[in-house]
Amino acid sequence: MSKVSGSSPSIACESATYERLREELEKHHLYEWVVIKEDQLVSLFSSVVNAAVFASEQFGNGPYLIRQVGPITRTFSSAVRFSSAPKSVCATPHYRRGRV
Repeated sequence: MSKVSGSSPSIACESATYERLREELEKHHLYEWVVIKEDQLVSLFSSVVNAAVFASEQFGNGPYLIRQVGPITRTFSSAVRFSSAPKSVCATPHYRRGRV
């Protein structure tokens, strides 16, 4: 298995699967979140939190891909860790949009 940035498993297969399915996904599931494992679209979700919980329960540390469908996307590999938090806490990842 190839590695990306240290110990993170590669998600090249999952990314290729998304690209193969992109047109159909954008037509029917725009802005939903997909979970892709190897060459299979596993499930669709309306929130990244639900997708992350499902993926980590089903596949543990991965590799798998969580990606929002659409032109402006957010992508997460199994290297991103989500922890159980009280329901009042939002599990939104921290990132800086549009800044280098």
